[in-house]
Amino acid sequence: MTIPKEGITVYCTKSEALFRLKYQNFIKNLKDHSKIDEFKNWFGNYDEVNIEDQPYVYYSFQQLHSEDSFSFVLSEYYFRSFKKKFVNQTLINHFQNRDMLIEPYLTGLDLSIYVFSTSFDSDWDKYSRYDFIIKEKRNEIIFNKTRENVLISKAGKTEDSFQNIEFKKLKGIESKTSFIKKVKYMEERPVRIIGIKEIRPTISPTKVSYKHLFSALKKFYLNNLLALKTPNFNIQPGGFVNVVENNHGRVYKNSNVMVFKDTDTDINAATGMRKYGYFKPSPIANDVQFIFIYENSDDANKLYQYLKNGFKHFPGLQAYAGIPPTLADLSLKYDNQNLKSDFNQFLLKELPNDNYENYFVIFIGHLRKNYQTDNFNESELYYYIKKELLKKSIASQFIFYQNIRSNNFHYYLPNIAIAILAKLGGIPWKLKEHPYKELIIGFNAKKINEQQYIGSSVFFDNQGYIRNINSYEGNDLETIVTDLSQAIEIFRNESSQEELKRIIIHTYKPYGKKEKNLEKLIRKQLQLDIPFVFVEINDSKTKIEVCFDESYNYGMPISGTYVKTGHNEYLLFNNTRYHEKPERFISEEWPIKLRIFSDSNSIDEKQLISQVYEFSRLYWRGLKQKRQPVTTLYSKFVAEYRGNFDEPIPKNKTAQERPWFL
Repeated sequence: MTIPKEGITVYCTKSEALFRLKYQNFIKNLKDHSKIDEFKNWFGNYDEVNIEDQPYVYYSFQQLHSEDSFSFVLSEYYFRSFKKKFVNQTLINHFQNRDMLIEPYLTGLDLSIYVFSTSFDSDWDKYSRYDFIIKEKRNEIIFNKTRENVLISKAGKTEDSFQNIEFKKLKGIESKTSFIKKVKYMEERPVRIIGIKEIRPTISPTKVSYKHLFSALKKFYLNNLLALKTPNFNIQPGGFVNVVENNHGRVYKNSNVMVFKDTDTDINAATGMRKYGYFKPSPIANDVQFIFIYENSDDANKLYQYLKNGFKHFPGLQAYAGIPPTLADLSLKYDNQNLKSDFNQFLLKELPNDNYENYFVIFIGHLRKNYQTDNFNESELYYYIKKELLKKSIASQFIFYQNIRSNNFHYYLPNIAIAILAKLGGIPWKLKEHPYKELIIGFNAKKINEQQYIGSSVFFDNQGYIRNINSYEGNDLETIVTDLSQAIEIFRNESSQEELKRIIIHTYKPYGKKEKNLEKLIRKQLQLDIPFVFVEINDSKTKIEVCFDESYNYGMPISGTYVKTGHNEYLLFNNTRYHEKPERFISEEWPIKLRIFSDSNSIDEKQLISQVYEFSRLYWRGLKQKRQPVTTLYSKFVAEYRGNFDEPIPKNKTAQERPWFL
């Protein structure tokens, strides 16, 4: 895109404009401007007021209707601070003129627009959604088609239109501007509503396909964006940016190669387990005893037979995972209406002590994580039972009863067996990449009932062995520093032949003030003089920034490809396209976004990105690998359990050094 460097006017008002900034931030952007004192006399001087108490300055780049307004002409120097908002408003005006619906107030995005597709029925219309990110420093607008089949009501609705729905929390369309906002910010009634699943008719979700995405985006660009021509802002012909050679690369060759039994290798977990088997058995495989907790005897008997003798292509737990399904001499057949009471009595009578590491519980029933019925909170009971067992050093596996009764249960059994093996300290597979000692720490967060919980997982090498698990309520910096200090000391004691050269932190959020303080405190407490590297790993699918492989019919780039999209900012493509011309069907996966922060002048981006890719191959919850590395995935699981346990994670070996949360 091309835009002017100067001569743009910004119009200010004390209310009712497209954009706003706190007084202090607005003044900062116009520091030493020739009209700044005049502006303060007009608006009021709030220099001595805490920023939380300061009013907003509202502003726009077109003449305001308000008679009481103030304007600045922006030279190139001042325009840089407002460039992104200027581009945003130009896009908004353009799409408004094309009768599109606009969502301007978003988190993580600069703009979303909704384009009419077709009428769905007498009450609803179908729209497609396009999201935009403006990268003003690179003079780029990034856009993507992110949703299809968005339903929007044809007619206006009121509070009486829907039952059991908090109407003010819905999103609606402001008729005057075609802006999409939360209804609570709108005075008008009735209002057209964006359909959510509780109120809209059933509609099959349509995934935006990578296969057809390039042609769809090209069409949108030609029909809508290329037509954007104003005196101050134009979209350049060509539309798509070719990634130059030094802005893309591939992870190390062996980063996706996994080692199975007898050092045989494969790049696919399913075929590797089927052909070769697990890499390392559980150290307590021959001692572990299984406690069945169940409601229905037939379900328990059927599952035990499957684990012992196999079912269809699943050969049995011992053949597949090296664990004999030895039954303990105790079990619990519970009454679903009295489950908690029956369970507590069982623990009190049969498991009164704290250390039963050689027991493993298989729970069969209705309970599922994050699931609630009208009768009782199944999720709450799930976490309670999981927690009480873990406090006694007992890992567990919950199995939904209907899955056991399904003819397709043989597809579930390998995943169950892999998780059991990992929870008992075995290694389903490891990386072929040469083992290296490095302190790698993952952080992630989960909000439970408005309270944020932080989870962390500590690794001492690249082979996937968890060495420490911790959780924190909120940002308890002192406890985090204490725990990390202990992990560093343990690493040094166990790896006396290995010099700790750097600390790598995989985190869910950008490197900011808290991260700087964390680094300073650890350096001060342990007298460390080594680099800290923070790798921010976007916790969700990156659906806005995508790339296409021209040699693959503009399809998905090969797995392990990474593309630089900004300063220390990368897209990592982590999918099942392992070869240039794959023979088999590949599942479409969106890339993950990475940002690398370090005070070191010598960052090996390929090594750090390859490390993220490697750790995604060590996911032992099942055969299907994830885009996210286990460093942040496991940490999020820990944070989720911590929040639902409502008390700290136990400190026994099972809870601290085994992936009990899989």
